Amino acid sequence: MTQRLAQALRNVSFNQTMLRVKDPKKSVAFYERHFQLTLAHQSHFPDFSLYFLVSLPTSTLPDNLKNAKYINDGEYGVLLELTHNHGTESNPSFRYHPGNTAPLGFGQLGFAVPAGALPATKSSLEAQGHDVDAFDTTLLTHDPDGYEIQVTERSSSNRVDAVSFHHTTLRVKDAKASLEFYQTIAGFSLLNTQRNEKEKYTSYFLGTTTTDALSDEDLRNQLGTVLELRHFDGTELLGDDFKYSHGNADPHRGFGHVAIMVEDVYESSAVWEELGIKFQKKPDAGRIKGLAFILDPDGYWVEVLGRGAHVEGM
Repeated sequence: MTQRLAQALRNVSFNQTMLRVKDPKKSVAFYERHFQLTLAHQSHFPDFSLYFLVSLPTSTLPDNLKNAKYINDGEYGVLLELTHNHGTESNPSFRYHPGNTAPLGFGQLGFAVPAGALPATKSSLEAQGHDVDAFDTTLLTHDPDGYEIQVTERSSSNRVDAVSFHHTTLRVKDAKASLEFYQTIAGFSLLNTQRNEKEKYTSYFLGTTTTDALSDEDLRNQLGTVLELRHFDGTELLGDDFKYSHGNADPHRGFGHVAIMVEDVYESSAVWEELGIKFQKKPDAGRIKGLAFILDPDGYWVEVLGRGAHVEGM
C-alpha cells in the first residue's frame, strides 16, 4: 500500500485555496490592485461563478493563455479561487464568516512584498479604506469579506520586485494527526517550524515544491505558496466537543477548501478509499465529475484535481 500511495502521489502539488466572496467585483479588484494577482480564468454556472487568480512574481500571463487549460495544467503553482454564489452581492445583511471570530477555523492568507515595499502597501490599502495594523516587517489587513491578510516584507537578499502569494493558514486541533495527514496522505513536506511563545502556538509550514527544510529567512523569501498549520497548545486534549469550523456549514460558511493536484484523481481516490480516508465527494459523485474532496482530521475539505484533466463546466 505504501508503494501504491507513493505512486498515486507522484508529482502532487499544492494547487489552490478557495474562499467564498459576497461581491466578486470588489474582491477581484482588491486582490489585483493590492497583491498583483492576475485573473486567469472564470467559470459561470447557473447559481454560482468561480474566479481563478494566479500569483506570477517573475512573469506575466498573456491574454491568450487566460483559459481553462492553463488552470487545469497547474504550472502557475498555487492559485486563489474566489467563489461567488449569485445574489449575495445584492443582500445588504449577508456576510460570510471569515474564521477569526468564534467559531474559529481558517486563519489567513499571506502575501510577500519586496524589501522596502511595506510602507507603500500600507498606504495603498489605507487609501482604499482598508484597516491596517502595521509591525516591523509585517502588516495585517482584511479583504472586502473580512478575511485576514498578512503581508510580510522579504529581506533585501531577495531581489524579486513583485508581490507573491506566500501562505494559507489553517488552525488545527491535533498537530500530530494533521501533519500525518498532509505529509503521508496529501504528499506535502514539512519545510519549517516556528514557535510563537507569546500566543502559545506552533506553526508548521508545508509545501510540495521541495522536500528540503527552509530556514526562517528562506521561508520568508520563498516565492511559492505554502500551507501553514497553526496549533495552539493543548487543543488536542480538549475532547470531541472542541472543533474548528471548516467553513462549509451554515451559518458559518466562508473558507471553502485547499486543493492538491495529482496525476490521476481516480487512482489516488482508490488508494485513499482503501486506507479509510473520509470523502466529502468521490470523483463521479455530484454534478461536476472528475474531481474529489477528501477530509482532513479537522474536517477541512481538500479538493483533489487531475493535472491537465478536463472538468465539466470549467
